[in-house]
Amino acid sequence: MSLSGFIRGHHEEIISEFALFAKTLMPPGPEMTEAELRDHAEEILTAVVQDMSIAQSPEEQSLKSRGRGSAKTMEPSGTLHADDRIKHGFTFRAVLAEFRALRATVLRLYEKSGESDLAGVGRFNEAIDEAMTESMARFAAQTDLFRDQFIGVLSHDLRTPLGAVTAGAALLAIPEDNPERRGRVVTRIMNSAQRMERMIGDLLDLTRTRLGGSLPLKRRPASLQQVCEEAMMDIRAGTLTQSCGCR
Repeated sequence: MSLSGFIRGHHEEIISEFALFAKTLMPPGPEMTEAELRDHAEEILTAVVQDMSIAQSPEEQSLKSRGRGSAKTMEPSGTLHADDRIKHGFTFRAVLAEFRALRATVLRLYEKSGESDLAGVGRFNEAIDEAMTESMARFAAQTDLFRDQFIGVLSHDLRTPLGAVTAGAALLAIPEDNPERRGRVVTRIMNSAQRMERMIGDLLDLTRTRLGGSLPLKRRPASLQQVCEEAMMDIRAGTLTQSCGCR
């Protein structure tokens, strides 16, 4: 029996073994259902069988082995797999491990069957490699995009509390005898400094995710009114500095 025929005939067994392994790679938090874990493996295997059935010249085989094939049968399934795993918090290494596990599962089960199809094994490895390459490229591109968006938002949001600190320092530099007003300015400076500290902490958390970790999220009750009032206080402080000519 050819390897492609074996995959079609043992679809369920392959996917079940793969899903059990993928479950061990899931990050802490809401778990994916078995159906979610199986869906993408089924799509990849279907694409693999389709790719193996396409006639391939020696020249095309040589190009494909170097990642330059023209068919790109595995591109959609590899891309979709990466998008799904990013959504569920999988790391780069976990996705790589999934592809290794899928490859090992198919080849181990095929070897146990006693069949031999060296050409089919070669085509299978090429297809898996193409899907893995597309998935890793998508994973890296999406991760870079999220990082750049996060840093852009953080840089923009830092300007408001930084402006409030600058404005408060400028007001404190003006000689006056109003302890109550100076106390409000000091409180505003401290609140703004704490906000910047939290933002820097978020940036450090993002850096840790680039090393293979996940972004820690702590949900807690908050007052939207208080958040908005604090933001307005920072904005008013910056506006006051500009209106009085303090720099």
